[in-house]
Amino acid sequence: MLESCYRLRPSVIGRGQFLRFQMAEFEEHSVAYQDRTLICRDCGAEFIFTAGEQDFYAQKGFEHEPTRCAACRQARKRDRGAPSGERTMYDAVCTQCGAATQVPFSPRPDKPVYCPDCYRTVAGRRARV
Repeated sequence: MLESCYRLRPSVIGRGQFLRFQMAEFEEHSVAYQDRTLICRDCGAEFIFTAGEQDFYAQKGFEHEPTRCAACRQARKRDRGAPSGERTMYDAVCTQCGAATQVPFSPRPDKPVYCPDCYRTVAGRRARV
């Protein structure tokens, strides 16, 4: 990775009462990352923090290195309440035609609920208005 640096050069303003720093020349130098072996905080297994991952972390500005192996990171994401793909469906009665239907939200008595056929007609009217 190439890191960009500015070197600061002191300069005096006025009668020497103030000192300020000016941006001097632009320098680029590369940082060579090496694979590092880390210990997972959850399972205690060793995992490799590759040079490419270190470069990615540096580019994104991440200040801390990973503390969990890939398997524990995935398990943690899965367990922290991310949607599992299954929806809870609620039984309802269509307001327009009276047919029994299921909806992916808890119906409220003050809001209309439509079956798929009636919803298409109602949604079509809204789009034209």
